[in-house]
Amino acid sequence: MSTEKSKRAIRRGNRAFVTKVIQTANDAIDKFGGTQAEKDALEGCKITLIDKKESIRKLDEAILNEIEDEEKIMEDIFQAGEVGGLGTTMPSNR
Repeated sequence: MSTEKSKRAIRRGNRAFVTKVIQTANDAIDKFGGTQAEKDALEGCKITLIDKKESIRKLDEAILNEIEDEEKIMEDIFQAGEVGGLGTTMPSNR
């Protein structure tokens, strides 16, 4: 599996986890009774979401960098093919 694909898979996993944490937080808010345990649970959700947001942001950057690198490589290959093609179309002096 390429590094881009593995990073995308990790990102999907993080996003799925974030979705579950958001649902947990929404359920806790709906049933909020003002106890310290409930406040602590919501604070834990907040910390987790902030942490995962940063992780996903870093993965997004890494994926974008790899895509840009691949596009540059493809452009270089295309340009090299054009230059290589010039040699085959020029008349020979044999």
